[in-house]
Parts: sequence; C-alpha cells; structure tokens
Amino acid sequence: MANRMILNETAWFGRGAVDALTDEVTRRGYHKALIVTDKTLVQCGVVD
Repeated sequence: MANRMILNETAWFGRGAVDALTDEVTRRGYHKALIVTDKTLVQCGVVD
C-alpha cells in the first residue's frame, strides 16, 4: 500500500514561533492554522 505525505513549505518551531505564525497566517490570507503539540509541552507551560 502506498502512502502519500504532503508537507507544508514553512514550519515554525522554537521560542516565539506562535507569534511568527500569526503574522504568516495573516500574510497568506488564511483564517485558521493547525498547531500540533503534546502533553509534555502543555505541562511545561510552553503552550496553553
């Protein structure tokens, strides 16, 4: 069985990534974004 994976052209990560992502989403005219994280990052307070 063949699997297909399509990756986005821009990936943001690291401190301040969410702030940079906001500008990128607006610049591209998007209205929504998918942000993927895990429970450890939530527990550490990196994301809320």
